[in-house]
Amino acid sequence: MDVEEQRTMLYAHFHIGRIYYKLISAHPLQQLEHLNSCHTYYKRFISGCELYKEAAEPLHGEIGVVREMLELLPLKMTTVKARLS
Repeated sequence: MDVEEQRTMLYAHFHIGRIYYKLISAHPLQQLEHLNSCHTYYKRFISGCELYKEAAEPLHGEIGVVREMLELLPLKMTTVKARLS
C-alpha cells in the first residue's frame, strides 16, 4: 500500500473503534462486546501507526486520544462486568 492508503486504513480503524465506543445498549453484555470491539480496533490503530510511521505523522491528535482510551477502556469494561454479576 502507498502512504495515502495506509493513512486511510489507519483512519478507518480509528473511526470504527470510535463508533463501537459510541454505540448505546441497554444490555450490559452487548455493551461489553462493543467496548471489547472498540479496544480491538484502537489497538489495531496504534499498532498500524507504529508499523506505518510515515502515514501516521499527521495523526498525532488521534494517537494521543487512542492511547488515553486504551488506558481507560479496561476500567470501563471492568465496571460493565461488575454490573453483569
